[in-house]
Parts: sequence; structure tokens; C-alpha cells
Amino acid sequence: MQEINPFTITQVLKELRSSDDPRKLAERIKQIDLGFTAEDELQAILVWLGRCSVCHKLENVAFVSKGKAQVGVPDVLAVFDVVNSNFCTVIEIKTSIKSTLHWSAKYVEGFLRYQEITGIPVLIAWKHPQLGIWTINDIAVFERTQNAYKLTLERAFKENLMGILAGDVCYQLVDGVGLHITYQKEKLIEKEVSSGTETWQVRITDAYFTDGKGIKYTETPPGIFPLFLASPFISNTEENSEMIFHSFVINSQSQSAGDIQFLHNVFPIFLFFSHKNGNKVEWRDIIKKGILPLNGEELKTALETSVGVFSKYEIQQKPQTLPKWLNLSKKE
Repeated sequence: MQEINPFTITQVLKELRSSDDPRKLAERIKQIDLGFTAEDELQAILVWLGRCSVCHKLENVAFVSKGKAQVGVPDVLAVFDVVNSNFCTVIEIKTSIKSTLHWSAKYVEGFLRYQEITGIPVLIAWKHPQLGIWTINDIAVFERTQNAYKLTLERAFKENLMGILAGDVCYQLVDGVGLHITYQKEKLIEKEVSSGTETWQVRITDAYFTDGKGIKYTETPPGIFPLFLASPFISNTEENSEMIFHSFVINSQSQSAGDIQFLHNVFPIFLFFSHKNGNKVEWRDIIKKGILPLNGEELKTALETSVGVFSKYEIQQKPQTLPKWLNLSKKE
């Protein structure tokens, strides 16, 4: 049984009356607990990338002096180690498939007051579910409209701090990198005449990896397989009377291929295949148990040492406007 966050139970009990239906209580706990998933995912990704030394949730209730305006308390506190300097930040986490975040003036200004009073920069982490990608932005990049604030998808990517702050990079593998499996046909189990399909009992006789030059590897270099698994590849099957040849190969010309991949997206994809429970990744259990395989720093090393063989390039994005509090005078 999965452990329920104590904040969840406390929040639900405050909202509901003791006379409410127990089923209503259970459903509300489930709804709120699911809301923590994005927070757990981001925390795990930031720590995995290697620059976030500590990241923990904040209780979203603020007590202020009488007569003072209310402040907004972000979701988590995160400390990043950049160029041997610690930068303490607080992050509000959102998931939205829309192309623009529209927030009320009251909501945004509550965070701005928190930032002013504490002196801690407020950031906005936005997960784009359709892309499977996270962006992190300084709250200052929100544009003020007549009575609200907005952040467009375009601006979020242009001012993204995931690279310079969290250590994220973009990469692309070389065409031809792939996994190849050869099967020996042993016995025909079933033949469907109408559809022309056949079911065979087979035995794997060969399995190997290839780099961009077609060189075979029986063991992939450290870090390359997770990068491959998280990249779009094409599948192809050929056969003859005795053998079946199955391959999964990177091909940038295929319709499914993207121009670049984000390193932070490797982690959830890899975990989905190796540590999923049903159709979801149990982020909270992963964080508690420390299941953080091949961290981001190790994968960045794999990219750097394999340029021209397995990878085309590694790119770290810098925002168009560097936040004033992020002093990188020691060279980034």
C-alpha cells in the first residue's frame, strides 16, 4: 500500500466535515495526492540532474502580521550549486497543456511579496505534458496585462533556466545508432490464412548495438542505452525462411524523430520502463528509496565522450535574459 502524504490528510480534514460520506473523504484524499505527482517528479529530476543539492516541499500556508497583505507560498524550496556558489530558490509547480499560463494579479503578486520579504527568488516550473518537457522561469518573465499576468510557451522556452541553473542539456544521437536482434525460427505455432500472419517459436541467436559508423558492440558504453531508449527511433523487421531480423535504429529523417532531446526527459522515460507500477512511475517511492540510476552528470559525460560516434552534439541553453540574482561572474 502506497503511503499517503500527511499534508494530504491534514488538508482534507480541514476541508470536510466529520459528517461527510467516508467515500467522499477517500476520493478527496486521492485527488489531492495525485496533485503531488508533478511536484515529486520535478524534485526527483532536479536532484538527478546533479546541481540541486537539496529540494523539499513547503507547507503552502502563510501566517502574516495583522494588516499586511497575504503572500503566496510556492510549492518547493530548491538549492542549486552553480559555479561553486549556492543559489536558494523557491518554485511554484504547474502542469498545463495550454500554450499560455494566465494568472490573476492577486495570485502572482502574492509570490512577488514572498520574494520581496524573504529575498528568495521565486521560480515557475511548468510541465508541458504533450512534450514531456519541463521549463523553469524566473517569475519576472511573466508579462503584465491589464488585470492579470501571462507566460507564453514561446517565452517560457526562450527564458528557460533548466540548463544554466539545473544543469540540463539538449542532445541528439547519430543516425545509425541502434539495437539489433536476430531470431532463429524453430517451430511454426499458428498460421492465419485470412490475415497472412504467422506465430513462430523462436530463439535469439544474436543481439548487438551499433554506433553511427555501423560498428557492432555486444556491450553498450556506459550511459548510451538510457540516451537511446529516450530518443525516437524507428523499428524494422525483415525475415526469410529461417531467420527474423529486428532492429531499432535512430533515423533523423523519420517522421517520428525530433530535432533535439532534453536530458531531463531521459530520467522519467528510463524509469517508466524499469520502475513503473502499472502505467505510472511512483515518484515518491523513488525519491525515498534513492532509486536514481545513472545520474545526469554521468549521462552528460557519456555525451561528451561519444561525439561523432554515438552523439551529434550536447547543447546547454542559456536564457535570453539572465536573472539579476543569478550571478555567474565566476564563469559558467
